[in-house]
Amino acid sequence: MDIDSRIVWCALLIVYVVFVSSAPQQGVGITRFDPKHGNTLLVQDGTVQMLIGGGGDESLLSSLPSKMSWFDKRIEVIIVPTWKSEDIMSLVSILDRYDVGAVVLPRSGKIDPQGEMLISEIVRRHIPYRFAEYGQRITANRITLRIMAGGPAIAFRADIRDVSIIVLGDANAKMQQQLLGSVPTEAFPAKILYAEKHGTKPPSIIPGLLQAISPNISFSDLPYDATLAFRVNSWFMKCVHETDLPFLQHYCMNK
Repeated sequence: MDIDSRIVWCALLIVYVVFVSSAPQQGVGITRFDPKHGNTLLVQDGTVQMLIGGGGDESLLSSLPSKMSWFDKRIEVIIVPTWKSEDIMSLVSILDRYDVGAVVLPRSGKIDPQGEMLISEIVRRHIPYRFAEYGQRITANRITLRIMAGGPAIAFRADIRDVSIIVLGDANAKMQQQLLGSVPTEAFPAKILYAEKHGTKPPSIIPGLLQAISPNISFSDLPYDATLAFRVNSWFMKCVHETDLPFLQHYCMNK
């Protein structure tokens, strides 16, 4: 094989690797980014994406592209869980870099200048937005969201194909008790539970609500950055910290 042929084959190999690595994912993926940086969650169904929270620092901007196809610049829905800075810090930059379909905002809460800037940028870009209200239903392709609480901390249920997740966000014990009293019991059972976790402090979930949800997996039990990927009714997990991987594989594969 001459040098020119080798160059051609190397070029074809590079093109193939790039194509395979950037091809749209066919399954469902749920990624939680480093809990020290705002508890951001990315829910994906192929190339349909829902982003929950905006990270506590700029690390999200460098981490997010690695979870998406290189040509994919579309985020269908962004949910702002609270007006806390750790939930909105990177969102203006996200609006700059991605085509955003809609934004869901908390109905109430203290809005600081950072939050006011986010709202003004949403309006300036003519991005559809709404303030979360109990009972709202939002659909993005095969991702369906149902708002369970829309006060200062948004809680909701997301169904993606046969995968269900309940996101409690920053809901405190009082808000969790209100959920038990106002949401029909048949709306609770879900495969995955997600509640905000700051650093090493685990979220507090009241027993009645935990029993009602009966999750197979709780993201609060999983340390560091984690990605759950679902393929044909089975799931596997990848973690940034390799030392955690064997335990997490066992945890997920046996649920």
